[in-house]
This record gives sequence, C-alpha cells and structure tokens, in this order.
Amino acid sequence: MTKTEKMVLQQYIDAGYEHVPNARIQLRFKNDFSMHYVFICNNADQLSKEWRVRHKQVIDEYADYEGPSFMDWNYYEVFLVDESFDPSTQSQLIFEIEQEKSYSRKFVRSITEISSLPPGAIRTQDLQKGERSLDNALKSWESTIGERLYQTIVDGPKNRIEERLEGLIREETNA
Repeated sequence: MTKTEKMVLQQYIDAGYEHVPNARIQLRFKNDFSMHYVFICNNADQLSKEWRVRHKQVIDEYADYEGPSFMDWNYYEVFLVDESFDPSTQSQLIFEIEQEKSYSRKFVRSITEISSLPPGAIRTQDLQKGERSLDNALKSWESTIGERLYQTIVDGPKNRIEERLEGLIREETNA
C-alpha cells in the first residue's frame, strides 16, 4: 500500500468508516449509510483516461449489491490526483466527471485536499445505533423527496431507474 493509500485509509477510518477491500478496488469504504470508492491518479491525463473504467467497476459492484435499499442511492466515487493537479486548468474534465451522476456521486480532488475526505462524511460514532436511526433517516428522506418518488426509488428494481423516475416526473408535471 502506498503512502497516499495509507493516508486515505486513515482518513476514512478516523471518520468511522469500515475499510472493505476487494481484489479490484482496494480503497472501498462503508458506514451505516454510504459506500465510498477512492481512486488515486498520478496526473490529469490518467484521470481522463481511467475514470470511466473505474466507474464501470463501481457499476458492476452496484449491480450485485444486496443490502438495505436506501444504500443503493449513497454511492460515492472520489478521484484523487497528485499534488501537481491544478483544478483551474482542468475545469472541463472536473465538470464532466462530477456532473456524471449515474449510479454514484463523483468528486475530483487534489491529494492536497485529502483532509477534506470523505465528502459528506457521516461519522458513525455520531449516529444513533439500531433501527430508530435508520427509520428516522428513511422518513426524513421520504418527506424530503415525496412519498411517490421515494417508493419508486426504494421499491423498484435497479435497472432502468432513470427511465422510471423520468416517467414519474412527467406524470407529476402533467397532473
């Protein structure tokens, strides 16, 4: 494991995440509410060439996931690029990656921003344990996005979700 990988590992563990490595994705973490994948790139060219390949690995895992349904919507991919990475000169690439939201949210960060990981951290030690905290989170999510949309997301199969959601939104708009 490289020095950077060790720093990422420690950052996530300190935030209360569990390290869940596998053969294809070494830096994979989860907590009670989310799954995070961290990919380290040597430079902007490598990022540009490899981010879709890495995203495909996440999609493959996502398709096989069989846990709580709300977890399906809390997948994050973090692409860390070496210290020479200048976001101001790579704004188009960053925009392309971060705006592509199928199956997961994506973040591009310089290794110098490693202390800001993980994005949207939910510290496990701050959560209530058990069903009550999960119940509260699911109710909050349902009340935020609406009952029909919530049911469409959590009750339906994963395949073709974008199409089903677009249909529901069209129905609501035309009603």
